Amino acid sequence: MGGKSAYQLRPRRPAATVLRLGLALLLMALGGAARAEEQLNVPVDYHGQQIQLFAIFGKPPGPGPFPLVIVLHSCSGYYANMSGGSLPGWVAFLQQQGYATLKIDSFTARGYTEVCGTNAVTALERAADALTGATLLAGRPDVRLDRIAAIGFSHGGGTAVALARDFPELQPLRQQFAARGGRLVASVGVYPGCGRPVGNPVIVPLLALSGDGDDWTPAARCLALANANPGAPITVQVYPGAYHAFDVAGGTRYKLGHRLEYNAAATADAFPRVQQFLAGYLR
Repeated sequence: MGGKSAYQLRPRRPAATVLRLGLALLLMALGGAARAEEQLNVPVDYHGQQIQLFAIFGKPPGPGPFPLVIVLHSCSGYYANMSGGSLPGWVAFLQQQGYATLKIDSFTARGYTEVCGTNAVTALERAADALTGATLLAGRPDVRLDRIAAIGFSHGGGTAVALARDFPELQPLRQQFAARGGRLVASVGVYPGCGRPVGNPVIVPLLALSGDGDDWTPAARCLALANANPGAPITVQVYPGAYHAFDVAGGTRYKLGHRLEYNAAATADAFPRVQQFLAGYLR
């Protein structure tokens, strides 16, 4: 699946077979057995001093080495996502695919519980967190450092997009990561903020999953990013009738004036689509 030219997938409803597969994968993830977890501290510079970000490393059974997926929470914060959001199901799903996971809390050590109304912690800062966390795992016998991917949701999705783009601010960390044998091979943004389409070209294969009704992180920006980067490895899937946080169970709700709503069809399509995308780069 590597080296794919930029293109966009037309909005469409998933086929019945895809829907059944997605629901089966989701139920499997939600009902999966607990995996071994290990707490880590990720040292990063913040306002002229070093702070320690809380992180959890988890892996499937067995000695590995395993490809690794870095999991990036939304603007609501690590604990909100892990207690009532969709991330536990995604983490279980990823580990069932044979991937280790690294969940990083980018907010608490910086003094924030959430940043939805302020963007007090930026996507670029969090992208640096992810690269630092991945580099921290260098030398572990249970991690394939040359097979690293990221998946992020909302604000974390914007971080996943930033990781896939060539920002000068990230180049020193990319170089340090590469010097340790690290390689970021894929990135997934789920209802991500895709930022400005011009400049900072996409250099890492990127999958963006967006709802056509999302007025918080509009799909149009991800489509514009793909169109502004012809030949880049970008895939954009737009789900008809889907809003922000389409994979978070519950009814319609609003946050800061934006509509959030679960969409079973979009969720059922997202799981096998992410599975196929990651397998093309991590296997």
